[in-house]
Amino acid sequence: MAKPKGQSTSIAKQEKGVALAPMEPWEMELAQQAKDEVAKEATGMPRVTHKSGVLRIDGKEVTDNKLKCVIVDYVFSKAYYEEEYDPEMTQTPVCYAFGREEKGMAPHANAPKKQHEICTGCPHNVFGTAEKGRGKRCKDERRLGIVVEVNDPASIQQAEVRAISVPPGSLKNWSAYLRKIPEITPTGNVRALLTEISARPAENAYVLTFKPIDKLAKTMVQQIVHRREAVSTMLVQPYPAIESKPKALRREVKGQ
Repeated sequence: MAKPKGQSTSIAKQEKGVALAPMEPWEMELAQQAKDEVAKEATGMPRVTHKSGVLRIDGKEVTDNKLKCVIVDYVFSKAYYEEEYDPEMTQTPVCYAFGREEKGMAPHANAPKKQHEICTGCPHNVFGTAEKGRGKRCKDERRLGIVVEVNDPASIQQAEVRAISVPPGSLKNWSAYLRKIPEITPTGNVRALLTEISARPAENAYVLTFKPIDKLAKTMVQQIVHRREAVSTMLVQPYPAIESKPKALRREVKGQ
């Protein structure tokens, strides 16, 4: 879409907005209440999907299959699925874990069928155990909390946060992107950039790619930092419980 004449294309130059002031005690109490309330909700975050390498938001394909967004926060995640992947079925892992790093991860308290006390030492967390390929039976991913359609500080305050998963085959691209950021912004932090996420064909179906588009204005980064704690809580919410039925029975019911 064409931009109005004279409008800057650089988000870094959009410094309008009011800087955040330190919260007073009563505001801090409200913030903690909000955090506790969010933690109790397990409805799940709205997602950006990329099934078959096509990025979609609310079922609609993203223009040119390229999504510009701000990454507010991310966590490590592991997911073990009891049944083989079936694109026609809704599945959730029976054992899963979240963490800030690989070390010390353990199954989530709500995981219905925990496979081991801790992820280290779990027989499914070993390369070569995947049903297909040379990967792990328990899949390593990153769960990102992002906001899209970011134009100014106010839009970050109001924007809905969505989750997008970085699958095992794309983790190499994600790590390479993080290592590149110190060359772009002084903080070396992914939250200080407008990022483009896209999908491209690869040997194993497709991979996600990550590209820096622009540095963000300081006022925008402040808003991102302000939202990070709440987003962090949302990213580690348990998967929704889905009644488990034998695959053959589920297909029979679906065909009725």
